Parts: sequence; structure tokens; C-alpha cells
Amino acid sequence: MKHRRSISVAVLVIAAAVSAVLFCHGASTPAAPKVDNRVKDILDKLKLKYDLTELNNFRVNFGIKGKDGKADRSHWIFIASNTETYRGYEIRKIWGVAYKTDKDLPADLANNVLIYNVLEKMGAWEFAKREDGNRLKFVVRIAANCTSEAMDAALHSCLFTADSLEEKLSGEKDEF
Repeated sequence: MKHRRSISVAVLVIAAAVSAVLFCHGASTPAAPKVDNRVKDILDKLKLKYDLTELNNFRVNFGIKGKDGKADRSHWIFIASNTETYRGYEIRKIWGVAYKTDKDLPADLANNVLIYNVLEKMGAWEFAKREDGNRLKFVVRIAANCTSEAMDAALHSCLFTADSLEEKLSGEKDEF
């Protein structure tokens, strides 16, 4: 019996040590996807300035003009380098955040965005739970090899839809 306990304890100690080594060397964190040069080429063609997140997603900051013609708001729109495939169709995700909370989405807001999804021509509202805060975001999925015109339409759909809700929910605050 003592021999079995010793082996069990030894196995647990070795497993803990291996886990610690793997964690310290980043094995528990998935590698960021490669930058998709198709997106870079389109953004360059559209003459949009961008940077890359730690996950190699593209991030574009748009200025939004007010009634006086001056940029009085701005909004970040993200374009995924990583793509997904469904039945041979390669899809790219583009999104803009409108709301952030550490809690669940309030029921009235959840119901409203579900109702508004019907009216959207491109995209839909999604709620993503994350360790650093949950986010309500407007997401458009388009062909990964889309034209610059399609990318421009998707970017602007995310931009105006997400920023409009952010402004309604926060008033003067311009966080995203």
C-alpha cells in the first residue's frame, strides 16, 4: 500500500513539474495566426492605417464626423487574420465592440440587439465572454478572399452599427 501511494505521489509531482515547465515556456498559450497578407493588401489599397494586435488581427481606427463635419468620435474595427472554413467556403470575421461588462448582458439589451439583427443588412450582434471583460460586438463574416469593395462595405457596416449603439449606451463616452 505504501508503495502505491509513493508512486501516485511521484506521478503527481512529475505531472505538476511538467505542467509548470510547459506553462513557463508558453506551451499552454496557442500561437497567434500568421498575418494574412490579403487583408494587408486590401487595407493598403483602401489607404487605411492599421496596426496588429497580439493575435495578429488587424485594427483600424476610424474617425466619425459629426454634424459639423469634424471628427468628433472614433471607433476601432478589427479584422481577423485567422479564417474559418465551412463547406469549402473560407470566411473572415470583422467586428466592432459596442459594449463591455464584467457581467452578463442585461436582458433588455440582449433582447433589443436580437430584434435589431433582423434589420441589419450585413452582420449580426454577438456577445463574447472573456476573462478581461465580456463584449457585445457587431460582427460581419465575409469571404476571406473578398474584393476591396466588399471589405470596405463590411468595415463601414461594423463601424456605424457598433459606434451607434456605443453612443446610445454610453452617451458622450467614446471607449471603443
